[in-house]
Amino acid sequence: MEKPNRFWGADELRDGFSVFTSWIPLPNINPSIVSFSALPLSVGFVLLWPAHSGWAVACLVLVFLADMLDGSIAKRYHRASAKGWWIDSLTDRASEFILFCTFGPIWIALATLNLVVTFVSYRLKRNFTLNYRALFAFYLFVITVILPQDLRYHDTVGVWIATVFWFFLPIGLANITPFFVRHHLQFLDRSIDFGVRYRGRRIFGDHKTIRGLLVGILTAWLVFLGQRYLYVHHTGVASISLFDYTTMTVWLGVLMGAGALIGDAIESFFKRQRGFPPGAMWFPWDKLDFLIGGVALAAILYWPGWGIALGTVLMGFLISIVMDHIGFYLKMRPTRW
Repeated sequence: MEKPNRFWGADELRDGFSVFTSWIPLPNINPSIVSFSALPLSVGFVLLWPAHSGWAVACLVLVFLADMLDGSIAKRYHRASAKGWWIDSLTDRASEFILFCTFGPIWIALATLNLVVTFVSYRLKRNFTLNYRALFAFYLFVITVILPQDLRYHDTVGVWIATVFWFFLPIGLANITPFFVRHHLQFLDRSIDFGVRYRGRRIFGDHKTIRGLLVGILTAWLVFLGQRYLYVHHTGVASISLFDYTTMTVWLGVLMGAGALIGDAIESFFKRQRGFPPGAMWFPWDKLDFLIGGVALAAILYWPGWGIALGTVLMGFLISIVMDHIGFYLKMRPTRW
């Protein structure tokens, strides 16, 4: 596969950075780990901007460094591959969506365009990307240094997207965490249906375990506590929060996690009755089950309104598809869906 073409001096910058890194030690690790590190750093930028602009810019600089370091590590230790480039490109696009979402629909449209360009060019094996992040850095310089305070751009669309993502977080993490502990806590590896059958078929199957249920609920509860901490200590978080975390009971986090896992279990029940084996795709329900369950059970204590609820389902649906593709290319899943 060809080396991707980039615009706005990105190749020259990377070449200069490669010269610099040739003089310093680099860890012999999977370059994809460095690529993925850009995602939490991008989230950090969104949470810190603009209340703590200095720390936010530091996160952005680290995002740029991660984007260049992964390639340097791949070249030094002969780990460069088409799959690695694809993973790097997907994480870059996800990072762009996170970074751009709070700056309005124009930036969201640019991120979407770059994602389409990446997919099309990959299919054609004539890959190139649009280096919007360099333009984004210049844009931040303009609005923070050049423009006066009363002319700086702010857009409610980006705030709405960030608010939906913040509300979605306990539900989404509760759904994926059980996968990462499937080889641990073996004493909890017991099916939640205890082998009971209905119409000759297992109710849920062996893969729906007490371990997964408890770990998922615990994850959502811990995420909720983390959100409460950030709500108190960072003003940027308060601006995208739907409610006062200091007065909201932590049982809301428990309900979000339980709802996500119960929704997934209910969908598994119908898959078993229809004859689908565990792990088989049942699109789109296997992308919606945990979202509907999480929002529905959380509504016992807090209803965010139909706009946020539907936004949560849509965002979770898209994130689930992206994560499945990443898992496939990392050989953590047998299929893309």
